[in-house]
Amino acid sequence: MINSNSSKIPVYFMLFLIIVSGCCAMKQGKSDPFRIADAFYYAWFVDETERGTRIELTIDRVREEICFESLVFRNRRIPVTAYVGPGFVRLEAFLNFPGSVLQDRSEPAEGEDRLYFLRNGQESSMAIDSFRREETKYIKRE
Repeated sequence: MINSNSSKIPVYFMLFLIIVSGCCAMKQGKSDPFRIADAFYYAWFVDETERGTRIELTIDRVREEICFESLVFRNRRIPVTAYVGPGFVRLEAFLNFPGSVLQDRSEPAEGEDRLYFLRNGQESSMAIDSFRREETKYIKRE
């Protein structure tokens, strides 16, 4: 005679495995709304009073509902300008040094470097893991 309780254990165990694997599959299906393909910055200057930092990010795999707002770089939150290309978005931000005639549009911020965006009207953010530093650029006045 077969014990009916012993045959139920494998069935419950199989149901448990199916539920757990289903949850894992759902979790893996949730992907980021975009990918930061490249992130770099460089210092620029025109003369002793006109200088700053230019920050650029190249973003790909951008979902339609995403609208980029600003980024945090070196504890400053800076608005970004987006340029849309075929299959990518290039974001630019400028951090001007004190004493510049250019308007400083940055605000103090705390925490790690992050990119802020709207997703279906809700603000969210993604950490920027690393920036590549490029050489300082001299810009000639015309």
